[in-house]
This record gives sequence, structure tokens and C-alpha cells, in this order.
Amino acid sequence: MIGKPNRPNFHTLTPYIMVVDVEPVIEFLQHAFEATITFRTVGERGGYHVEMQIGNAMIMIGGGNNTVEEPITGAFFLYVDDVDAVYDSAIDAGATAMMPPEEGRFGEERGAGLTDPFGNMWFIGKYGPKSEHYES
Repeated sequence: MIGKPNRPNFHTLTPYIMVVDVEPVIEFLQHAFEATITFRTVGERGGYHVEMQIGNAMIMIGGGNNTVEEPITGAFFLYVDDVDAVYDSAIDAGATAMMPPEEGRFGEERGAGLTDPFGNMWFIGKYGPKSEHYES
């Protein structure tokens, strides 16, 4: 059965996106969300597997060398300390605004929504006393 992960820094579920070209995605995640590469390898046929850490979470990225013809995208919710700063950083990195920062969005103290240049949706929220589901 599903148990606790035994791999450091990983949770039971880790998102994995597939892209045509990994380099622009890596650069976007680094600039927008201060992501760091924790592992990177190239397969025998030239495909890439990259693991990046954003805060205390991991995301995996695969692609390159005709691994996929179309990207396989996702939607992600990212908890941050400063919604406006992260939103601005992501816009500066090439994201498109979906929902500008606003109090109470998603039931959080503050929230925003973006689409990255690769089709992934990013929802950013700050959890705190004004969150609808806040537990003190």
C-alpha cells in the first residue's frame, strides 16, 4: 500500500511535466520561483530527466530528443510568503496573468493565478489567519 516516501525531500505525490525542450522550463522555474536543480541526467537516446526543488516541494521535468511531440502540462498551487512578489517575478520571467493578486482569492489571505509560457497554470496563495480554512 501507499506509505510515506523514503526519498529525502519528496512527498508521496510529485508532479512530473513533460516538455519538448527542458532548458526554457528550467530557466523559467529558476527565475519565477527560485527553483533549484537537485538532479539532472540525460538518457542514452538524449532525453532529459530533471528534478527541481521549489520551497519544500519537488517537481520533475522530462523531455528532449523527441520524447514528446506536445507538452504534457499541469496546474499547480504554490504557497508563498509574498504573493505579489512571486507574481511579479513570474510575470517578469514570461508568465501571463490569469488572475491578478487579490485578497481572499481561493479562500486564502491573498492569491493570484498565472500561465507559464509552456501552458502550465500556477496558482499562488498565502495561507494565514485570513484564510477561510485557517486553523490556529
